[in-house]
Amino acid sequence: MTNKTLPMYPSRLAPRAAALILGLVLAARSGTPANAKPTYTTIDPPGSTNTQPYCINANGDIAGNYYDKKTISHGFLRTVDGTITVFDPPGSTNTQVGDSGCINSQGTIVGYFADASGLFHGYIRAADGTITVIDVPKALQTYIYAINDKGVYGGIEYDSKGIGHGFVRRVNGKFDRFDGAQGAIYTVVVGINKSSAFCGEYQDASQRFHGLVGTAHGAITGFDVAGSIFTYVTDSHLTRDGACTGYYGTSDSFIHGFLRAGDGTITTFDAPNNPLFTSAQDINNSHAVTGYYHDDTGAMLGFVRDAGGKITTFSDPQANKRSLIGTQPWGINDNGWIEGFYDDDAGNIHGFLRTP
Repeated sequence: MTNKTLPMYPSRLAPRAAALILGLVLAARSGTPANAKPTYTTIDPPGSTNTQPYCINANGDIAGNYYDKKTISHGFLRTVDGTITVFDPPGSTNTQVGDSGCINSQGTIVGYFADASGLFHGYIRAADGTITVIDVPKALQTYIYAINDKGVYGGIEYDSKGIGHGFVRRVNGKFDRFDGAQGAIYTVVVGINKSSAFCGEYQDASQRFHGLVGTAHGAITGFDVAGSIFTYVTDSHLTRDGACTGYYGTSDSFIHGFLRAGDGTITTFDAPNNPLFTSAQDINNSHAVTGYYHDDTGAMLGFVRDAGGKITTFSDPQANKRSLIGTQPWGINDNGWIEGFYDDDAGNIHGFLRTP
């Protein structure tokens, strides 16, 4: 197992098996002038040498990881008023938050951490700071990636044979385990909506990745983008109407973004000028999608695709414009607020919040 680390290219973060992985003016909010310029706020917990926000809730609260001078990872919460609180589960040697859906509107955060032996456990951090360690029964390792406002959460658990099974923990305390298909070697839940439906992905016995969606009652549907050699549901929320986003690869080694609507319709897209890859990371309930891509100079830029299909690119003003890290958005809320991270000209990595 590896940790969330900054990739040369967009990455699927540990414990997920990596596939080939190779911004922004949002659609104007009601009451926001069309010519309004976005505001960027840098996020750095005290003592951080590397800050990586990963999720934002409806209120604008942000959760993520930061690394100290000893390169040890810790969790942090930045509330909408700018207050930053750092945390670690008891006995943690490596604290990670989950994916784009890892914080709900109550401020509850989910994630995973390594103990002294290197085994990973899930955790839930309540809004009052109380941390509860979670281990799926009979699992060797547990990783939690998403939680909804009802407290339903999900992720992946590994058995003693190293097979990863998806799970959802219901409000009644029951753990529902499942595989994306018979013989799957890896299945994960990355987003759970208000109705407790979910999205994720699975890897079949031939090691090919596929997307999946599941109903609140646990019925699973796998899917692939037509013509893809793999389909990846990155770190996406599942919207109220069942939409999710991600990226897929083609045989010519290009990576493209996609949006899958609740009715199963898949729309594909690329950032401007047909880049080598377009990595769609998250979607909000208005179907605005954010992510990042390499432009023709090799720099990493952010983008937002509005519900009408218009794509606008952006870069944090302090970001290194020539870097393979550059500006990387990871989450978007229903107000169009974007969080992610960037590296500066000195190579230091900072979190950012972009508001319209």
